[in-house]
Amino acid sequence: MKTRHAIVALMTVPLAACNSAGDDTSSLTDNTPDSTIGDTVIRDVDVGGNEADIFPPGRIESDGAPAPVVIMLHGTLGDRTRMEPLATAVAERGALVIVPSWPVIDQAAPFPESEGDEAYRRQSEAVICALRDVKQSAAEFGGDPSNVTLLGHSGGGMIGARVAIVEEPPWPGIDCDLDVDHRPDRFIGMAGDYQGYYQYSSEQSALYAPYDVFALAPTNGDLAVWLLHGHNDDAVNVLSSALFADHVGAAGIESRLLTTDTTHAAPLDPTIPAGRFAADRIDAIIHDRQEPDWWPAVDSDATLRLEAD
Repeated sequence: MKTRHAIVALMTVPLAACNSAGDDTSSLTDNTPDSTIGDTVIRDVDVGGNEADIFPPGRIESDGAPAPVVIMLHGTLGDRTRMEPLATAVAERGALVIVPSWPVIDQAAPFPESEGDEAYRRQSEAVICALRDVKQSAAEFGGDPSNVTLLGHSGGGMIGARVAIVEEPPWPGIDCDLDVDHRPDRFIGMAGDYQGYYQYSSEQSALYAPYDVFALAPTNGDLAVWLLHGHNDDAVNVLSSALFADHVGAAGIESRLLTTDTTHAAPLDPTIPAGRFAADRIDAIIHDRQEPDWWPAVDSDATLRLEAD
């Protein structure tokens, strides 16, 4: 299948960090949907061994069908609170949204070289275990475990892509819920750092190699890939998404890359046009609605201008 995208290259600068929130910890399977669906966010739930926030669907399908499930991964220099505005907007449109933490590599400190590749392995483990946990527990919150989308922003896009494209985890020691298939049905990447720019991919190339998205053979042939990236991205070069689209496309996995005139963080804010656009696109994708003709055809200029209403 053909990859559909346009390419524009940009320089990179870092994105500011965010603060985490919440104190209480519970188990994903300890909660019931009756008092939570369409009500309040459920904070600090243990999902696959890491804390997560759960955003119940704000509306139920007219036929009573369970809601699509979206697992959202925050970026490298943020935490899961960074995804809350977008998670809320997508949940209100009728999705069960789960935002887990994942172990970022602290770039304010030296790379933990004494741990070998453990820092990278933990990242893959966290996301795979979250996927397996959610597939077993989503129904308790009104979600459809057979309709799971993995979404990642920035560094979360890189971690999500790494996990989504493989049929079986090639990394050792990921032994949570081994009888559960981790593979998501879709992957949505938003300004993804697929080259691992913010994960010491160059400085620690030997340790990073087994986790390099571009070195991994895409074996999840059933995956649907949707990518959004801004030409004015002030943190991750838009070429990163184009290269990833080519990588999965070469393996026969169809991908769609849509570029806009937005910056790195703008699609996370539904109070502005870029964020509303992103939330609408996610809603259309997970509900399998036909997208408008502006999704790019091969060799077309896919840029949409969203900075002004």
